[in-house]
Amino acid sequence: MVTQSNNATYQLTLKIGAGSVGTGVGSWQVPIFSCSGVLVLESGGGPLVLRQNTTYNPSLQCFSKFEVTVTLQESSRLTYQILGATTTNGQFINGNPVLGSGTLTRL
Repeated sequence: MVTQSNNATYQLTLKIGAGSVGTGVGSWQVPIFSCSGVLVLESGGGPLVLRQNTTYNPSLQCFSKFEVTVTLQESSRLTYQILGATTTNGQFINGNPVLGSGTLTRL
């Protein structure tokens, strides 16, 4: 579950595979908002910095892009943080310090 800075929560599914910086490394989905997209690796070597590009957003409930970090914890869980997001009209919103966060379970 991801909790946004306004305390709204939602389920997020990430499918992350191998890849190199600047390429697609997986996909994401938020079922409650019926939106999904691709994951692009921005940097690695510590926490993964990913860009979530929205490719399907019929309800217009999701931002067009998210800048996120994903860190693997010792317990095989992933710490997920939304650092910023771009609205559908192109405005970037910076987290203060984050727009949302959660602990994701590896399946």
